Amino acid sequence: GWVDQSVLGIHQDQINLQSLLQGESAGELKMRCLSLTKEHGIIGVTAEVFAEYCKYIPSNFMRAGCLGDVLGYLPTDRAITQGGYECKHSMNLFGFKGTWNESIEKQIRDTFSKLSCFVSCTLNSVPQKLCISPADR
Repeated sequence: GWVDQSVLGIHQDQINLQSLLQGESAGELKMRCLSLTKEHGIIGVTAEVFAEYCKYIPSNFMRAGCLGDVLGYLPTDRAITQGGYECKHSMNLFGFKGTWNESIEKQIRDTFSKLSCFVSCTLNSVPQKLCISPADR
């Protein structure tokens, strides 16, 4: 089949919401990667991710949003400064009190990068100390 059973696995990372939001919101933004082959996987996020984040996920990984306990929209820094429904008004609908910090994109990008790099290095038997994600370069 098209899935290599020997590499099938789930890898995950998360970001504490207190580092992304101003206010009293507990919880985590969770990111998971399902590895399908040594080069391919699916990265999913517990949010409705703005399309601009796709550029931070390697093209050999499919992208999925709104997994599990969805925290709402995951805006870019630019969208946060512009305001609007997704960045300011929708948070309460998902049970979060607070507003986005104006600079979250780098933290999101770095987590995507580390997760996809970890999966690629692990599945291709590259020692972790030699695996440098684009975020660390």
